[in-house]
Amino acid sequence: MSIVLFEKTIKLAEIRKILKQQSCNKAEKKFARTFVNEIYEIAVTMEIPRNLYKKIQKNNLERKFSKEEKAWLSDFQAGNENCLGELRNLIIDTFKKKKGKNQ
Repeated sequence: MSIVLFEKTIKLAEIRKILKQQSCNKAEKKFARTFVNEIYEIAVTMEIPRNLYKKIQKNNLERKFSKEEKAWLSDFQAGNENCLGELRNLIIDTFKKKKGKNQ
């Protein structure tokens, strides 16, 4: 996966490589939580539904999400106060359902 940002193409693999070189292995989630609003803006602009969209849509078949809402539906947005409360609740509900399956 890659995006064009500031007229430069950046691949996810490159970001992972940089994080690893800087001894920040497994730091993708921390990176994402730090740049939650910027990631949202990129996702809206590029019309990229986030990683929980399909799961949340499957559990809410009656609901039609806008491209802006789809861009919020990511696990790292659960604590972002800029994300609508209703969407944060849907995100948090996916964690609860996942936890319930593991018990």
